[in-house]
Amino acid sequence: MNSRLFSITLILLLSFIKLYSQEANESYFKDSGAEKIFFVQTENEAKDLAEKDIQNNKRLLFLIGSIAPVRYSNDSTIENRYNFKYYDFGCVAPDEKIIEAYNLEIIKSINSQSKRWKKEIRKDVIGFKLFKKRF
Repeated sequence: MNSRLFSITLILLLSFIKLYSQEANESYFKDSGAEKIFFVQTENEAKDLAEKDIQNNKRLLFLIGSIAPVRYSNDSTIENRYNFKYYDFGCVAPDEKIIEAYNLEIIKSINSQSKRWKKEIRKDVIGFKLFKKRF
């Protein structure tokens, strides 16, 4: 019986963590053109969305997580320093190539501001490894 209670408690806790960690970024996400990322069919469309978000000062870096998104203690500091927000889709995400195309445009715009960001950004950002290889 204790293991069943523990399992239920763990599931509830993970659910609340997901809600809490995404809450701040939800409004930022809804106000951005990237809300349409699920409907994008090509990488060029994803790049166009990223360019609109850059122009509107609503830069997002997408992550693909699991049931409970991970939020590190220094995420907010880095987001504020480089003027972007992380957004973790969890286990339901658009095509990875679409996310990668979007993120690469955002990463290029961050790179034009500073070179220091590469050491501070989360390594699980989709497209970050590709950016490091290309640029």
